Amino acid sequence: MITGSHNPPNYNGLKFSINNEAFFGDKIKNLYKDIIDNYSPGTYEKGKYEEINIKYYYFKWMKNHFSDLNKILNQQNKIKIVVDAANGTASTYAPELLENFNI
Repeated sequence: MITGSHNPPNYNGLKFSINNEAFFGDKIKNLYKDIIDNYSPGTYEKGKYEEINIKYYYFKWMKNHFSDLNKILNQQNKIKIVVDAANGTASTYAPELLENFNI
């Protein structure tokens, strides 16, 4: 993951994990050392490029995990929902996602 932060520049950078295990501190240093010590050009298969519509999977996940939301919102009393995406990426998905929930 490429990160940005509202904190000082030293908090920006790359975050990564392997098998759902986050790497930080000495683990990053050890991984770097392993790569330098063991890398041999031409010994690995070439990577691949694939485009995935993550929005589809995200919306599907949201619908599955919040399916009861429609029951709550379809009651007599109307509920106001406010979304503050704080200038984040949620602002690009929130309107369409809420429409999918008939909100």
